[in-house]
Amino acid sequence: MPKNTKGIRKYQQIQHANRTMFIWVAVASALVGAALVLSFTLFGQIMFKQKVIGEKNTTVQTLKKNNEVVTDLNDNIRLLESNQALGETPQPEDSKALAVILDALPSQANSSALGASLQQKLLNVPGVTVESLNVTPIAGVENSGEDTTADSSAGDNTISFQFSVSVKSGEGSLLKQVLQNLEKSIRAINVQSVEVQTSSEKITMNVKAAAYYQPEATIELSTKAVQP
Repeated sequence: MPKNTKGIRKYQQIQHANRTMFIWVAVASALVGAALVLSFTLFGQIMFKQKVIGEKNTTVQTLKKNNEVVTDLNDNIRLLESNQALGETPQPEDSKALAVILDALPSQANSSALGASLQQKLLNVPGVTVESLNVTPIAGVENSGEDTTADSSAGDNTISFQFSVSVKSGEGSLLKQVLQNLEKSIRAINVQSVEVQTSSEKITMNVKAAAYYQPEATIELSTKAVQP
């Protein structure tokens, strides 16, 4: 009996030791797992903060560069305002010289306004008959009920147009006046081709040309969400 009692006690002690060891192993595993999770969380937060700091530094550098060019920009504007050529260009009263630049290179295509200007001013020469005038709208920029539109994908901001004018035979100098009007126009116009046809009764001039516009630049502050 004493031997059996000793054996039982040893068995119980071994079982108790195993349970104690299991508990300690489980606790240690839980602590290690929690430490790993905490480490990954802290590492992620550190990397996220570094990313935010990097974006802030980029913003600061951009603002510094913008501030550095403000003085040069103001100097260039003052030079343009005092430019003699701009000052001598015909313009409405009480308007600044810089307005000439805006008139020469509008911020919108507005091909209908260009067509009206051609018909009412540039081609409106006494003795000259406008046979035809076609200003091609810009596809994707202007809405037009016509099928013919110019593609703006080239990015050159060009408005193509063509017209045909005629004068009586012997009055060819009037056609020269039309070309001079295009040359003197405040609007930037590039005459691409000129074709003159003569007959016993009249002289006809066919012209293909292009005008230009420059979309306005938008400057605004924006926000950027930095993802972890």
